[in-house]
Amino acid sequence: MPTTDRPAGAGSAGRVARLALAALLVAALSTGCESKKHKQPASAPAVASRPVVLPQYRFVDDTLPAKFPDAAAFVREFLETCLTGDYAAYRRLVSRHEEPQSRERFERLYANLRLIDIETIEPLKVETIAGLPWPTGVQRPDVIYLIVSSVHFDPQANISLRHRERKIAILAFAEDGVWRMRPAPSRLQPREGQRESIDPSVAMRTLRRRMAFRACILAPLLLAVQAAAQSEPASAPSQRAATSQPAQLSRIEDFSFSYAQPDVYALLERVREQGIASAGEPLAVTRWTDLLERSADYRGKMITVTGVIGRNSPWRLLDEQYAHLGVITELQLQRDDQPISCKCLLVGEAADLPLGAEVTVSGVYVMIQQYYSEARRLRQAAVLVGVGPSQVVQSVKKAAPQRSPTVGLVAAACAALVIVWLILRRTVSRRESVRLDRLRAEHPAPRNLSEELTDWAQRDDPSQPDTRRDSSG
Repeated sequence: MPTTDRPAGAGSAGRVARLALAALLVAALSTGCESKKHKQPASAPAVASRPVVLPQYRFVDDTLPAKFPDAAAFVREFLETCLTGDYAAYRRLVSRHEEPQSRERFERLYANLRLIDIETIEPLKVETIAGLPWPTGVQRPDVIYLIVSSVHFDPQANISLRHRERKIAILAFAEDGVWRMRPAPSRLQPREGQRESIDPSVAMRTLRRRMAFRACILAPLLLAVQAAAQSEPASAPSQRAATSQPAQLSRIEDFSFSYAQPDVYALLERVREQGIASAGEPLAVTRWTDLLERSADYRGKMITVTGVIGRNSPWRLLDEQYAHLGVITELQLQRDDQPISCKCLLVGEAADLPLGAEVTVSGVYVMIQQYYSEARRLRQAAVLVGVGPSQVVQSVKKAAPQRSPTVGLVAAACAALVIVWLILRRTVSRRESVRLDRLRAEHPAPRNLSEELTDWAQRDDPSQPDTRRDSSG
């Protein structure tokens, strides 16, 4: 591998060779390349064969390495490590949450890559990082760099790309203390129309031909669509909006203790800006357990529930990103005939509704949430997002708080102990007030034995029979 360097600006074959594989790996990570999995045989070599023409790379702007030294150093390390064609080293430099290219694809790109121009390196904003799709349960890095490059392949190469020269974007970030990369999402990929290699006159002629062709082809189609739109019922747009919402809420997880999820906040923002009129005709739900048993079927659909307000708590989101949502009023509705409750997140004014008021609320159903009640029992609640109550059926006095069965049992046991204590105390006091020397018989005895007892006591020998009575008889 050549290692000699040339002066800055001229580039060297060795340095160009070092940078060559960067194009390969960046192209391998781009969204325009194929991403088929290919299982390699056990005897596949660890290092790919060197191409005839070594690829090259360069920084279009020489100030990029000085502006972003960490990202530029990672790009150099990435290229110099993979220049040897080491597929295992390439896999280690790709994010562990991203599926790498197959070995066959890796070798094809490496063999046909000619040049890569690193055009821009810029750190993403905080709000852009928050909106990136990221694996569930994995913490997002605080700093992510977006690297845009132009990749040039051999014109004779049989590689499934839309163009032999194209711009691609990748993300570079620190993962588990090591710098890695992954392809940027489609919305951050540069447009092909931004390439500078197209002749303006050729582009204009091509544009005119395309516009004429599209006018000929699309005119009848537009007329047909317009006729179909005129015959479509007025409720069709709202139905389409209602059916599209479940796809937007597909990442929401049921049975979570928190509804602090990005999709929930996005729905709150959309309802605050557009209302719920475009969500379609609401479906009245009288059996709330249907939401618990078939949550996915109702998600994103307009529903109407009626219940008694058990809790009314307004709150604000602490995240500055959602501070514009203002005050969110949470109404917890309950019904005696339903085993779960309903939590209504309202963007309108509803903080003045009294507890115990029976209200009807329409909103977009979101999820099933778990929470602990005041009695420390695990409960479930259906969460929906709306503007405010559509109707206040009646206002009643606040119901007395239900006492716990344990409190009733303890009170009953205490009352029984008090009663037993009073009974025992009364019995003991009666026994202490009775004097034996004052006891008198209530009626005379049927036989008086006092005289016989007196004679018996006066005998000399009480064990002998009374002879006096026998002699007198």
